[in-house]
Amino acid sequence: MKVEKTGFKAQLQTAIRIEILQVRAVDFQLELGAVSKTVTV
Repeated sequence: MKVEKTGFKAQLQTAIRIEILQVRAVDFQLELGAVSKTVTV
């Protein structure tokens, strides 16, 4: 499972096992990503 959000680094978790009709929560801790800004004069 992969999660992405603007301003944060993408996180990937593998080997998540889900059975039929099972509800499961998967927690992620997103790290701040690089912030960049371009100014054209």
